[in-house]
Amino acid sequence: MNASPYRFRNLIVALLAAAIALLAAPWVAAQNVQMGGTLRISFPGSPRLLDPPITGSAEEWIITSWLYNNLTRVDEKFTVQPDLAESWEANANGTVWTFKLVKGVKFHSGREAIAEDVVYSINRIMDPNTKSRGKGGLGPIAKIEAVDKYTVRFTLSQPVADFPANLALPYARITPRDTKINLNTQADGTGPFVLKEFVVGEKVVVDRNPNYFRKGFPRIDQVQATIYPDSTAEINALKEGKIDIMWQVRPDQVPLLTNVSGIKLEEVPTGSFVPIVMRADQAPFDNPLVRKALKLTLDRKIVVENILGGHGVIGNDQSLPPNNPFYDASAKAPIRDIAKAKALLAQAGYPNGLKLTLYTSDARVGMLPLALLTQQMAKEAGFDISIQTVPWDVFLNTVWEKRPFYINNWFSRPTTDTSITPYFTTRDKGGSLNDYYYSNPEVDRLLLAAQGELNSQTRKQLYGKAEQIISEDGPAVIPFFKNNITAYRSSVEGYGADPGVNLLADKVWIRR
Repeated sequence: MNASPYRFRNLIVALLAAAIALLAAPWVAAQNVQMGGTLRISFPGSPRLLDPPITGSAEEWIITSWLYNNLTRVDEKFTVQPDLAESWEANANGTVWTFKLVKGVKFHSGREAIAEDVVYSINRIMDPNTKSRGKGGLGPIAKIEAVDKYTVRFTLSQPVADFPANLALPYARITPRDTKINLNTQADGTGPFVLKEFVVGEKVVVDRNPNYFRKGFPRIDQVQATIYPDSTAEINALKEGKIDIMWQVRPDQVPLLTNVSGIKLEEVPTGSFVPIVMRADQAPFDNPLVRKALKLTLDRKIVVENILGGHGVIGNDQSLPPNNPFYDASAKAPIRDIAKAKALLAQAGYPNGLKLTLYTSDARVGMLPLALLTQQMAKEAGFDISIQTVPWDVFLNTVWEKRPFYINNWFSRPTTDTSITPYFTTRDKGGSLNDYYYSNPEVDRLLLAAQGELNSQTRKQLYGKAEQIISEDGPAVIPFFKNNITAYRSSVEGYGADPGVNLLADKVWIRR
């Protein structure tokens, strides 16, 4: 760590200034807003549960954002903004962070949200018995305490430059410490909407919270989220005006919605990626030669053209996209080399090829097409791959973190640290999203050092070395980063494509 106390104090001053300046700005009600009405949204997959620390899908994160608040929020420009915390500050070396809460915020059940609720909520994430995947993303929290009714203090085991932004992760929604309801199927948050109905596989309905602490929000009376596993039916519903927002549009659906009267299409680059997961703790992928061989079978240019049709960029088997400031271009994407792939397989003990089952789902953009292209391209090198496709809820319950070989989907995270560290550090050292079960001591050292480094040049070097190792040795094939494409009726205001996993329904209104 070579950041001076002076530099860290400057960072703190900047963070505080930003927090104060942004406290009210994003929530000032625009003129001529038409209040009321119902917003209808379609999702391709269903949420399974609503308890924030154990959520795991984008639909769950979006819906819990309507029901709960975090201490902080990260906007579409990845700027940290206040949420339940009105301000924060750190000590000179960045190991102690103190947050002041907004006073008078009420849970839906009526009780005021105070510091002890924050302590309870974050401790649940840190508790191994909760089995929350958010633990690694929050950072090395050694202690959290309520200093007084409206003040929370975090003590970290090492500095974390992105700590306020980490608290905006969806796992860190604030829940009441004394709840007596089942948060998997019910909700008691401070958020802009109150849960009315939740039917797994079918719909979620929320009503406007009349006691929301931000005046003038939400702008609509009700949000109806309907699950459309049939993409054709979903597109027809948008065209016919049965839904207002189609949250996820596939690249091959873009022509079907282009220049359609009354419909707007938007897209933005993201850090969202679709990895081929190779469990590094299980044969055959515990052998890095097998992992390298599979990486060499893909023609990434063809993969990107066929799956994304120009709506994304090539990836290099690590999770930071090219538009990230800490992306290392020297970590080159492998070039297809079938002869070398065959030689590596033979060297790994599979001279006659390797038979595998690859699991996937069609609920996320690119997952099934990537499976099919991998099956075709890898065959020439001796990989005999059969494909099993399952619905998204089945995938989350029976494939994710359980099977040795599958295609997953990850949406963008708000910081560089949360975009790489939880995926590739050893699971018991912060790798809470490391479904590869990958463990490399040098990667651990580099990523954990970068986590607390304030000198941008040094931090870039640390991340760059880690990216190079992960790209070469790692357990993931990450062939592309995809754009976020969304479509909505022209009567919808206050909505647009977001580079993260946000759908701020409280800011949306319907022009009538």
